[in-house]
Amino acid sequence: MPRISLLDLTKISRVKMKKLQKLLIIFITLTLILSFSVSCLPEVNPGWVKVGEWKGGSSKTTETFTIKNKEWKISWKAYNLHGGDYRYPKSFDIFVTNADNILDCTELIWDFEPEGSAYMERPPGKYYLNIYSANIKWKVTVEEKR
Repeated sequence: MPRISLLDLTKISRVKMKKLQKLLIIFITLTLILSFSVSCLPEVNPGWVKVGEWKGGSSKTTETFTIKNKEWKISWKAYNLHGGDYRYPKSFDIFVTNADNILDCTELIWDFEPEGSAYMERPPGKYYLNIYSANIKWKVTVEEKR
């Protein structure tokens, strides 16, 4: 049986220690590279994606837009063009119509609600909006969940 001196054990320990240090440096470097790479990746689930947006100051029928997901919403912002002056009647209505079945129509808002969102419970398909407005400046956005 060969004898191992204390000096030999010290050399073996130093060699193992250097190997461990190299492995630790490699591990830390890879961890930093991977964490940076992952943070630079685009978001997998961006949430709500804009399908269409319209602005105006009078009534409008939008072009047809396609909804691909069963989760979608319509948001609006509107304000009275004449402030609170009661001499100028105001109205703001949004109707959602299925482009393949014009009898399938839903009124979203009536009268004047200055801002809001309506979450739609309608299947994917082609739709358009009829926006009726008097003395109101507005912006309407359709978004779907991706």
